[in-house]
Amino acid sequence: MTNGHFKTVNIMKTKIQNKTIMKKPIQLRTIFILNLILVIICYIFFGVASSKGSVGGLKPTAILYTTISYSALFIALIAAIKKFNLLAFRTVIALVFLVSIPTTAIIGMVIAIISLVISFHNKIVSYFNQ
Repeated sequence: MTNGHFKTVNIMKTKIQNKTIMKKPIQLRTIFILNLILVIICYIFFGVASSKGSVGGLKPTAILYTTISYSALFIALIAAIKKFNLLAFRTVIALVFLVSIPTTAIIGMVIAIISLVISFHNKIVSYFNQ
C-alpha cells in the first residue's frame, strides 16, 4: 500500500504442458536386457581369450573390437529409446547383427534377430509413437 493506493503486481504464470509418458513396455525392457547381456558376455569372452590366447580360433583383438562395437551400439540403443526414435532403434539392432558377422558371433546374431522381431510388437511401436 502506497499513499492509500494499492500497488498491483502482475505475476506471469507459464503453462507447463503435462505430457504423460507411457511406461516402458515389457518387450522393450526385454530387448534392453538382452543387449546388456550380450555386452557382458562379450566382455567375458574377451577375458577368457586374453588369458588363453584365443577362443574358438579368434584372437583377443578381434573379440575386443567386437566388444567395443557392442558397447557403443548399446549406448546408441539407449539414446534411441530416450529420444523415442523407432527407426534409430531398429537400425542399431541391425548394426548389432552386422557387427556379429566378422567374428561369427552366433549369440550376437541370435540376440539381434530376436530383438528385431520383438521391436515390431504393437506396444513397442505405440511407445515410440507417443
